Amino acid sequence: MKTALSQLNEMVGTYVGDGINHEGLPFVGRLQIVNLLDGRGFNLKFTATGKGGKVYHQEESMIAPSIQEKLTLWNLNTNTPGLVPHELRRSETKAGAQLSLVFGFNLPADKNTFREEVALDIWDKKSLSYTYAWGLPGGEFQERSGVRMIKQAELANSAQALLEKYKVEINKHDFDSLEPLISKDCKFWFSSGTYVGLEQTRSAFEKTWGLIKEEVYSLTEIDWIAESDLVAVCTYTFHWKGLIDGKPGEGKGRGTTCCRKEAGGWKITHEHLSHFPR
Repeated sequence: MKTALSQLNEMVGTYVGDGINHEGLPFVGRLQIVNLLDGRGFNLKFTATGKGGKVYHQEESMIAPSIQEKLTLWNLNTNTPGLVPHELRRSETKAGAQLSLVFGFNLPADKNTFREEVALDIWDKKSLSYTYAWGLPGGEFQERSGVRMIKQAELANSAQALLEKYKVEINKHDFDSLEPLISKDCKFWFSSGTYVGLEQTRSAFEKTWGLIKEEVYSLTEIDWIAESDLVAVCTYTFHWKGLIDGKPGEGKGRGTTCCRKEAGGWKITHEHLSHFPR
């Protein structure tokens, strides 16, 4: 328990990132971790805000030992009627993580009652994930929502900041908003073809927006697989929803984005989107 509290103390700060809720809707997650009583506990303030400012989830929780010395997440949020104590259930570290804590309330297999697990995964000193799994009485227990976030202080001038801005600007459906984020010698690979330079890339984006009306585009499972002072590469799952010929449609696939630090700041030099293997 002391090791977990010590590592949480190193993560004090504010984190921001994109996630997907239990209805498959994208949201921006914001998590603030505050030290309590010299590291004896930590306050977690979390909000999940969707398109148009709709708040899907607001939370004021605390991680601290109980009187029985069991590390517990004391969870108070807008989606449950009261304070719910989640005792630490598992702490086996996920692949690639520095610390993984899974807090649980009631047994996942007990369909007679509400049960829930909340997972906090620390990937490094500047990024973490926050995930909810739950099941209603009589229903299945499964992962429902999750978000991976980057420390806000790290986002000021970074490839991560570039991608965060890209995710916002792309949903304006205006390439003039995206162009400042993309390198002049860019290369985009889509299922429809290869597009080199800003002019061809603009054409590809505008064609897609013409086909998919009211499109909402989001990224999850972002993994920065290579980072340096000048170059950064990430992989992710992309999701889209919109209207095709007036009918609702949606899909997802996998993508790779390459970023380069240029004279004017970080720019996207390459993007490759494709279907999942069938």
